[in-house]
Amino acid sequence: MAGSSILTNHSLEWVQEKGWCSPVTVDTLTALGYKHLTAVQLLALPQLLTKANTYIHARTGSGKTLAFLIPALERLKAMGFKNKHGVGALIISPTRELAVQIATVLKPLAEAFGFSSITITGGTKAKSICTKKGCMFVIGTPGRLAETLLDEDIPCLKVCNLKILILDEADRLLDDGSHTQQLRRIISVLPKGTVKFYHLFCCVEKKYHSVVEANWLLCTKQDDKVTIAVEHNFIVAYSFFYISLTEQVQKVLVSATLNSKCQELSKEIFMADFSFITAEQHGAFTTSQIKQKYLSVPARERMSMLITVLQTLQKKKVIVFFNSCHSVKFHYKVLQEFKLPIFYCMGQEKQARRSSMYSKFLEMKRGTLLTTGLAERGWDIPCVHWIIQYDPPHKPEDYIHRVGRTSRGEGRTGQALLFLRPEECKFLDVLRGMHVKIDEIEFSGDLNDIQDKVHSLIADNVEIQQMGKLAYKKFVRAYQCHKLKKIFNIQELDLEEVCNSFGFFKPPLELGNLT
Repeated sequence: MAGSSILTNHSLEWVQEKGWCSPVTVDTLTALGYKHLTAVQLLALPQLLTKANTYIHARTGSGKTLAFLIPALERLKAMGFKNKHGVGALIISPTRELAVQIATVLKPLAEAFGFSSITITGGTKAKSICTKKGCMFVIGTPGRLAETLLDEDIPCLKVCNLKILILDEADRLLDDGSHTQQLRRIISVLPKGTVKFYHLFCCVEKKYHSVVEANWLLCTKQDDKVTIAVEHNFIVAYSFFYISLTEQVQKVLVSATLNSKCQELSKEIFMADFSFITAEQHGAFTTSQIKQKYLSVPARERMSMLITVLQTLQKKKVIVFFNSCHSVKFHYKVLQEFKLPIFYCMGQEKQARRSSMYSKFLEMKRGTLLTTGLAERGWDIPCVHWIIQYDPPHKPEDYIHRVGRTSRGEGRTGQALLFLRPEECKFLDVLRGMHVKIDEIEFSGDLNDIQDKVHSLIADNVEIQQMGKLAYKKFVRAYQCHKLKKIFNIQELDLEEVCNSFGFFKPPLELGNLT
């Protein structure tokens, strides 16, 4: 669906009549305000109920979370899965915030079904996990989950009966980086589908003639030889072979973007083929409800332009993306001096502060959040009016995920602005090749006054100077590592102009030659 609507005309009652969900699901979702399925939910429900390994592709904000949660709940209910059986569904997300969001969506449904759940992310203490009396749904981030599942002192997380494994933002988890390494550790302890041959003996005491009174002894067949101990009073023996097939874990991969590396790694790691379903029949990765623009800005004017834009948007809810935590901290300090309603949230912070700032911004009606790639995936923050990508996204698909933080849900609109240096405008061809409609905004104002104020501010503040030097260093390093090196070419980057955007006039000697 490339158009503006994500909803279908199929009601929850229709879904119940089709046998895809139970009355408890319909009642709970209705109470939460849901009436119809989205396109991806309509495709995913019947597919996942067949237990097939599936890759779900749909744009951001299209209802993917319920698309995988509803079938998981229905499957576990249908098979009579209980807390005593251990973990029935394991859901892995790349970030803590996304894990919490999934848990929030799951909570009312799980409670309605009488199912237990737990969220395990960085900061989750082992003691709190052990107090749980079984956990049918476990949601978490790769590193903390791997550590927990491999810990023999946490017996309540029994995964030997696992039925469903879900990877949300699968392309991020399967990028062959640290997430993928942790994912391999997790998979190593999950059950494998196996076929076992057994030889079953029934030895009956002489005085009984009924199998009902028999004592049964079970031995595994090995090389056609079976050893069995029979006590002296057992004189009659019956035997036969049977086959036990352990059901394989269903794997569900979910993402708004696709890449060949993710698909190749999924086959290698899971050793399974996947069915593929997509709700984007016309190839569009973003909704037409988002008006996407770009600014062609020389490097020396970037900071002044950002301040000008944010002054214009003071009464809006805005997210600004940077490529490093140092850059976030530096720009936060500078923008504070311009009396702008600024906040920040990023990685490499204590979980308590991250959670607090995320919750605070969630409730805000206006304000600007400075952040990193941490917020690219899955953050479902209502009523975000503008997305500003101040630093270029590391990969083209990151652009899609960043833009997807606005215009989330049916009928919602939003706007996105991309900063590019004139030399970087070839990136627009890459975006248009992904069916992104993006137009230029022309600026004709004077930035000199703001630029002078920025330089004066930084010159008088040693702390901000040091922060600017670190941010400059990280910016150059990130530029060197860009995936599209022909467009974002470090050799064509004018470092003196870049220095201007960080408040000084030439590359600091103490940083050495960064290129």
